[in-house]
Amino acid sequence: MKILVVDDEAASRVKMQTLMGTFGVCHGVNNGQEAITAVEKALEEKQPFQMITLDIEMPDLDGVEVLLKIRQCEADHALPKEKRAKIIMVTGQADRNKVMACIQGGCDDYIAKPFNIQLLRAKMEKFGLSKAGKPAASAHPPSAPAPPAKTMTADTIFEDINRALRKGDLELPAQPEVSIQFRQLVAANADIEEIAKALQKDMVIASKVIRMANSVAYRCYGTSITTSQAIGRIGISTTEQIVTALANQRLYATDNHKFKSLLQKLWEHALASAYAADLLAEPMRRDLTVDPFVAGLLHDIGALALIQIMAEMERRRKFGAEITPQAIAETVRNYHIAFGGKLLQKWNFSFDYVQTTQNHKILAPDAMNKENCIVHLSNLIAKFSGYDGMNSSGIMDLAETPSAKHLQLTNPQINDLIQQTKGRMENSGEMTSISDAA
Repeated sequence: MKILVVDDEAASRVKMQTLMGTFGVCHGVNNGQEAITAVEKALEEKQPFQMITLDIEMPDLDGVEVLLKIRQCEADHALPKEKRAKIIMVTGQADRNKVMACIQGGCDDYIAKPFNIQLLRAKMEKFGLSKAGKPAASAHPPSAPAPPAKTMTADTIFEDINRALRKGDLELPAQPEVSIQFRQLVAANADIEEIAKALQKDMVIASKVIRMANSVAYRCYGTSITTSQAIGRIGISTTEQIVTALANQRLYATDNHKFKSLLQKLWEHALASAYAADLLAEPMRRDLTVDPFVAGLLHDIGALALIQIMAEMERRRKFGAEITPQAIAETVRNYHIAFGGKLLQKWNFSFDYVQTTQNHKILAPDAMNKENCIVHLSNLIAKFSGYDGMNSSGIMDLAETPSAKHLQLTNPQINDLIQQTKGRMENSGEMTSISDAA
């Protein structure tokens, strides 16, 4: 792997070169202009840098300017997004505003001084890189490959999962902290400044909220520079939806190529269901006991948890044989509803949220309330909008479903909801791809 270290302080530059030298061939420069020249030359020679560490505070050109120029150089050379250098900004603790500007400008991550090899290794593993640019080694390397000992069916897979959870070998996914804090602040009627201050603790999400506020849908209101301006423009309610979606998007991220496309489809379906639920609930929002957007987003959380656990167990060689795509699909189909309900209980969601998850596929006769019907129908609308998740609905007429009948919706109304759901998905930008999760 070809690495460039950019820092005007000699001691800091030498330390970074020494540490990064364990991951690849490392070059160092002491100012921004030299960095741009080095990047340009490497691009012309068709040997671009794969990794760049870039100090924010430099005397001639600061890190933000250098970052933007490097990204422009890559664009000028028509370098595909997946071939662009991974850029880590190096900052002091007080550079919060500049870090946000860097994230908006296209950096991939940041670290604060003082840094060490453990921190750098964690960043490299996040990018899926280790020495010589190979995929990062497992944090739990097996002593020896487990020999194929049995045929892995949905039942045996689920037994192995339960056994690993009981033994403490694995843990269920944790609820995103930023989402919890945001909901708590909204429930406490916090003002925009208080919410913005809390959101800035997660600068990646805060910067994405600003970018969303500056998107085409809101551009007529001027340009948002700060987090509080962005929240003021799009509103606290919409900001809460964006933060919730971005925080949950991270749960779907994976470096396992076997599961990545499946998780991508599942995430698109979850987001489309959230939009559909939000649209469905518009006439009755005040009477609901759940947030329809959140309920729609989490209705398939059991499928997500099972897939991520299967991916991790396979990585650790915890199964007695390779698990096939068919076995994965059957495991999710058979167990995701009950598993999702248990996960929401662990996350301290109310009984009503658990019920929407457990009734999103088949509505029990005694579960025919507005909340359950909204999530049940939003799941189907997402599928009809082209976001099937793991399988199609098999239903031809949504107006004939029990949830549509309970909500008294006609085919023209449902078709309008499908088109609106498609529109929201098309305008979701980086929220739709798990590759953009940070």
